[in-house]
Amino acid sequence: MSVFAVSSAEAIDLDLSGLTSVLAVVLGIGVIVLLVWMWRIGHQLETAISPDAAARATTERDETLAADSVGR
Repeated sequence: MSVFAVSSAEAIDLDLSGLTSVLAVVLGIGVIVLLVWMWRIGHQLETAISPDAAARATTERDETLAADSVGR
């Protein structure tokens, strides 16, 4: 049977169970990805960066940039 129905009688006979299953799986995966993404953002907002850690990261970055500029 062709994918496209020729008449309304054939349109009723088309089997779309495979298509709906694929769409359900894609929708389920999308919902899971969205929930994980929202959880990660919420977790990042809840765990604030301490000032000491931010200062260390800035110092390390500055030292790395200085070492790179000397090597050029």
